[in-house]
Amino acid sequence: MYAPDDPTRYQEVLVRPMYLAGSNGTGEAGFAPVTHWPHQYLDEGPCQLLVTSPDQRIRIGWFGDDFELWKISAAEDAFSAPRWTATFNHVTPAEMVAGLTAALVQDYDEAIASDTLGRFLTGPTVPWRDTVGP
Repeated sequence: MYAPDDPTRYQEVLVRPMYLAGSNGTGEAGFAPVTHWPHQYLDEGPCQLLVTSPDQRIRIGWFGDDFELWKISAAEDAFSAPRWTATFNHVTPAEMVAGLTAALVQDYDEAIASDTLGRFLTGPTVPWRDTVGP
């Protein structure tokens, strides 16, 4: 039990590997692959930062004050309903979100270069149960 004036009560604890520590609460690592995409800082509402692809087909929202920190979605165009949405909570390591956003950037760039819809909008090629695992 800690005494009220114990200096070790609020000490920093480092966890290795870092991804086991969960989110750092800023979302910066999750947005690292999309620094060149448009950023919209929102003052009102639960979404504090919205990053979109240049054509707004991919949307990445940061909800820093909420239980669900990131919401990522992809649609056929800026006005369509999302084809899919991924939600990550406060214990999801930002590096995992960065892995998804990096893959989205790569697929988006390939789709723009080849003038196609892109893999980020196509359905799974195998049953989803075969792709989900621990």
